[in-house]
Amino acid sequence: MTGGGCVIWDLEGICNSASAGFISSLVVGVEISFQQKIGIGSLSTMTGLADYYKTLLGIDLNQFVGYEIVEIDDSPATSYMIDWSDKNCGGYKDLGARFNMGLGLFVSRAANRVAVPDNSTIKYKLEKDGDVKVLEIPFVGTSSVKYLNDSKFYESCLRVDSAADVLKSQGIPTRKTHLYNVDPHFEKRELPLKSTVQGTFSVNNILNGDMIKYYELTSNQDSSILIGVIVIEIFSPKSIQQFSRDFQTSLYLAKLHKAKKIILDVTNNGGGYICLGYAFSRYFFPKQFSNQYESLFARTDMIASELGKELAQKGSESPQLDTIWMPHFWRDDSGKVYNDDSWFTNQHTFSRGGVDHAYTSIIKDNGCSEMFDDFIFTGDDLLDYSSDDLIILSNGRCASTCAMFTFQLQQFKKAKTVVVGGVHNTQQQIGQLPGGQVCEQPNLVLNIEEYNMTQSEHAPKLLPTTSRLRFAIREAYAWADSQLNSLEFSFLPSDFRLDYSKESAMDPTKVWIDTLQFFDKCAPWQTQTCQITNGIGMKSCNSGTYSSECKLISCNDGFGIANGNDFCTPCPLGTFTKGTVCEQCTNKPVNSHYLNNTQQICEYQCDLGFEIDNTGTKCVESEYESVQKPILSFLVALCVIAIIVAFLSIVANSVLGFKLYQTRKENQQETMQLM
Repeated sequence: MTGGGCVIWDLEGICNSASAGFISSLVVGVEISFQQKIGIGSLSTMTGLADYYKTLLGIDLNQFVGYEIVEIDDSPATSYMIDWSDKNCGGYKDLGARFNMGLGLFVSRAANRVAVPDNSTIKYKLEKDGDVKVLEIPFVGTSSVKYLNDSKFYESCLRVDSAADVLKSQGIPTRKTHLYNVDPHFEKRELPLKSTVQGTFSVNNILNGDMIKYYELTSNQDSSILIGVIVIEIFSPKSIQQFSRDFQTSLYLAKLHKAKKIILDVTNNGGGYICLGYAFSRYFFPKQFSNQYESLFARTDMIASELGKELAQKGSESPQLDTIWMPHFWRDDSGKVYNDDSWFTNQHTFSRGGVDHAYTSIIKDNGCSEMFDDFIFTGDDLLDYSSDDLIILSNGRCASTCAMFTFQLQQFKKAKTVVVGGVHNTQQQIGQLPGGQVCEQPNLVLNIEEYNMTQSEHAPKLLPTTSRLRFAIREAYAWADSQLNSLEFSFLPSDFRLDYSKESAMDPTKVWIDTLQFFDKCAPWQTQTCQITNGIGMKSCNSGTYSSECKLISCNDGFGIANGNDFCTPCPLGTFTKGTVCEQCTNKPVNSHYLNNTQQICEYQCDLGFEIDNTGTKCVESEYESVQKPILSFLVALCVIAIIVAFLSIVANSVLGFKLYQTRKENQQETMQLM
């Protein structure tokens, strides 16, 4: 974080947003006592102004490097800076991000951002090793342009060129502006270009690309421990093709060198081309990207206005002009490309900040495919890391496109998030200004001129000065939410906060080393599966550690909780497992029976003599049974008759035999009497 012992006032900022630096750097750290302090860092970036103070004012600022700033204008330094940042850095809704930005803006004030101070000097109370100094330093006005006299300075503030000339002079794209979105507070930071040693780790610079850098942290104690660090400085590269190659090369190097974990550092990333943010999504959502990449685009809309309505109508009538007002620049929520101005005229009303207003239809970007062509490799090949092994690191100033990119990963739980700096013990978001597509006022005027709308009562004119006017015209909504909850009006805190130390505030590589601790901690939303007899359990995350308690979440097939037990027992026949409950099966038709209780879908079988009909839902008498049953009945009848005949024959024979026996006995008796 930047800041320091004196303040430079940028006079040229009255006319544009050019800004000067500050002589020293503020170091904001939290000591072991958990007391947040501010100190003076290096003067190396502003040696010229340091010489100016020493030569012309007799103040040698180098002697104060390493001092703690105890007070600013007789107020405690830390609370003073928090209050000042809260009042003057309103571009961010997050106090921690405002504080991080304020440490730089406090000492390098462009006149178009911060009002001219009431006092001509600023007073510091400094302390180092018991040595206390009180230093009062004057504000210094600077300009990066030399003017012959006052008249020439004021003339430079007057606009005399066209909208197209203004855009060209400020380096603003005149086409496809809906793809371009950069935070006006973007600050480029210095990163090491050589390998260094930080305690037990070596920091190796592997690749210096176009806004992409790749580093590797290697343990000096265990060579198998290797962590990759991919720095995405901004989504606005000099060459989109080179940018895409550098990012993919970084991923391949991480895979080739077997980096077990990855840190994505988006600190101070001010955004840029929204399509580049979506292009990176393919490495985190490879299947969705391959099947229907537009499903990964955020749902957005524009605030409705009469001017916008006129522009949308002209856009549908003039397809030859390449502007954001053309219908084919937008898709609807289902991915269908618009072909008329209904994208703007079909509106809905929301209440934001207590104010009801109409907004356009839900729209998604359509124009990113040409940028996707440069990202030729699939995510399956490159970024196969779980959320335990992937961390997004930011100082809360990841803005615009960067915020959209990181918020998407955060909402879909693809990575853990860590924010460094900010206000101690205060939650902070990883990004700011998500989805608020920035429109340059000259760009809007250029569209009005191209559509011959300069006579419209709603058409604005160019500003009379060279000041730069930018404003957001789009709102984005959360992906993982069925409701239209605006990202800009939602607070999504990071999983972890990391306070700067005195050393890490001056060296980003030490921030990476300090971030490694969070690979060993779980985020509040993370869970860990565990095994339970006949079931599956889950351990929740509490204060960065998984609980020792394994809570039952589901039983295996054929098991469930019954009779008030807290363990899985076999389900009765005719039931199935639903979570932890044995549910009664209800799909068995008449003339059938259940087979088992081990499947989620209750399986059954038709009773003997029945079979499944053509619908597959009924058990009907089988064809075999219907043909053979009469024959079987006849045979049974014959058998019964045969049995009856046999029985009667036996009875008849028995009676006849008995009579013969009686007759023979009687004859024997008569013979005995005659003798």
